[in-house]
Amino acid sequence: MMGKRAVAAILALFAAFTFAGCAAEEPTEQAPSIETVSLVTAEGASARVAAAEEGRMDKGGLLLEGNGASYSGSFNAVFVGNTELAFGFRRGDPAAYRRLTIEVASAASPSQKFSVVYESVQGDVYWGEANGRGRSGVYMQYGSELRTTRYWASDEAEAWQNNDNFNVDDALASPMFGGAGEKESEFGEQYGTLRLAWTIDGVLEIYVSERNNEYTPRLIAAFDGTSAGLGFDAELGLWGLPRMEIADGYTISFKAEVFGGYTSQPCAPCVYFNALVTGRRGQERTYPLTGAVMEQPPFYTEEVSAS
Repeated sequence: MMGKRAVAAILALFAAFTFAGCAAEEPTEQAPSIETVSLVTAEGASARVAAAEEGRMDKGGLLLEGNGASYSGSFNAVFVGNTELAFGFRRGDPAAYRRLTIEVASAASPSQKFSVVYESVQGDVYWGEANGRGRSGVYMQYGSELRTTRYWASDEAEAWQNNDNFNVDDALASPMFGGAGEKESEFGEQYGTLRLAWTIDGVLEIYVSERNNEYTPRLIAAFDGTSAGLGFDAELGLWGLPRMEIADGYTISFKAEVFGGYTSQPCAPCVYFNALVTGRRGQERTYPLTGAVMEQPPFYTEEVSAS
């Protein structure tokens, strides 16, 4: 039979291990968080996090709702490296003559910038403004230069477009603008992605999701440094654009608008952002925008304001 002294020694040893274990399990410091709506600043629109079914959206996310013919905004962030925006337009909104311009600018030199434009100039002619599906095309604009690719061409050289053969109706992409009724899904999806990605050689490439996500992603432009040489030449694979040296820090702003053709009260398209995927090449991280609160991301800054 074990003596009282032995039992006491065992209990003391057990207690020592127990307290040692408790001391090792120190509480971890909780990562700082922010309200998701604070990630954007908007003028002429309200921002809220909405569920898919609540906001007439394909997915939930940070929803911008305008109250007139246009509104503008920006992400309170300075992005580094590659970035992908997952976003869409709300169903049931008018589709014709709507435009969303997403501007990317160097944080250090804001004059170094370009835009990716989603635009619908038709719809009411065919199906009526409210029920029509705008043929939403996408293109890149750098100064006066326009670039995109044709959605249906099998020959890549034949598909490339610049100012000389530009036709937004041939450049369909998702997300498409809203619309309603039986023709709502006539031309494509209302949710998609825009991706900015640098190659290992430092060339910035711009990708969009195809109108039905069949041939996704689709390259629409590349800042390949050929503007001072032969210029645009689809046969040679030259985009005729300068280098865009902004991988170490850039801002993203946006403007939604209706620019004509409407027969009812003008209403800028409601856009929502579902997620951000961003970071240096090979180190990208996904940041969902579907919750009211999110972990404060490293790119967040309160100093960026709406443009």
